[in-house]
Amino acid sequence: MDISSFRLLFAVQGAFSGLAIPESPSMLMARDKPTAARESYLRLHGSKADADLALSKVQAILNNEKEQQVSVGSASFAEFFKGSNRRRSFIILVALLQYFLGVSLLANANYFLIMAGMSPIQSLQISQIGVGVQVV
Repeated sequence: MDISSFRLLFAVQGAFSGLAIPESPSMLMARDKPTAARESYLRLHGSKADADLALSKVQAILNNEKEQQVSVGSASFAEFFKGSNRRRSFIILVALLQYFLGVSLLANANYFLIMAGMSPIQSLQISQIGVGVQVV
């Protein structure tokens, strides 16, 4: 089996999904294209869906966001680390740290290594080495 056979499958899937996905009705409403948004909504949800009600809700949300942006002003990246946002940001970053270090991959490493043909003892040793490296 040649590697090009896998590439062909992924290329075909990518081309098909790019053609099949309609534009987001919310994005079209934000760009002031209500007729295109209605067509897109009906394409996504079927002809029996109440597109006018849904799009009026989307428009209300967009109007609310514009009002908040006017009243609050634009936010900066520095506000991420100021005041009460600092605590929230720290909690989120600590929670994400385990994913950045690959804990979710390491949790399943034993299984995948055994399925790849490694002995269970060697698989456990490699897993322990990985945990040790992550601790450091």
